[in-house]
Amino acid sequence: MIRTTGHVFHIDFAKVFGDSEKFARIKRDRVPFVFTSSMLYVLNELSKETERSNPDLGSAQMHSLAKYPQTGVQRFIDLCCEAYNLLRRHAYSLLAVLELTFEQEINAVYGRP
Repeated sequence: MIRTTGHVFHIDFAKVFGDSEKFARIKRDRVPFVFTSSMLYVLNELSKETERSNPDLGSAQMHSLAKYPQTGVQRFIDLCCEAYNLLRRHAYSLLAVLELTFEQEINAVYGRP
């Protein structure tokens, strides 16, 4: 996927449709949401960058001040909530598009490996 800014990002649609990775018929994913240490590292670095650009603020009070950038982790949480609400708001459109995939017989849509 490419954003309007030119940044490239990846959506693992297999995970979206519940197709988890397996090893010897055992699901490798032990949690419903994968949050890696690399993801936490990036969010923490973003928080450090925010603190460096606003040295007069303590990290505990930064996210509560709207005029300053949020900490990385709080921004991530806010974006997840926003994405969830957008999905709910546009659920009928999303389901209409998903309905079109039934004609394509995509295995993940039918719950087949």
